[in-house]
Amino acid sequence: MYHYPGDLNVSVALPDGRRILLVGETLRFLRGSDREGLCDVCPAISAQESDLLIGAEKVGGAAQARRGNAILYHTTVLVEPADMPMERLLLAMRPGHAARGIASRPRRTTSLREAGGNRVTVALAAEAVAAALGEALGERPRVGSLDEEEERQAAWLARAKYGDEKRNLSLPPTAA
Repeated sequence: MYHYPGDLNVSVALPDGRRILLVGETLRFLRGSDREGLCDVCPAISAQESDLLIGAEKVGGAAQARRGNAILYHTTVLVEPADMPMERLLLAMRPGHAARGIASRPRRTTSLREAGGNRVTVALAAEAVAAALGEALGERPRVGSLDEEEERQAAWLARAKYGDEKRNLSLPPTAA
């Protein structure tokens, strides 16, 4: 996934996810909550498997990781348009791309702002998603900041893992 200042990233950590047993159930439950929250912002939004869609175009995706009974659910929502078309950025959209590991399901993208008008902001989308997820989970969303150790870990990841040029894609030259 290409991340930029106009997208919303939300993570939900469920230390005891036993009440949501299967991967598909987790996606339906949490992805459905994302959709419910965003319906006020963009009524045309729908959920299908791990994707949020407006018509046939993707506006968000979700994934989860499980360790024992714990579940980490992560979703990204394209709120504002990217400064470059996703089709140019995403490897899976390029001709001849062969996936390593889990194959992508590439599809054309749009953003909430493009589909819903100029009133949509990242802050508005974040509020809507947090409220819906909180209601679905029976919890109030907790806003916080990273502690010193988390800041160190984030800096290390940015440098050692995500800052590695081999990990990041290089864009093909544009046709003049």
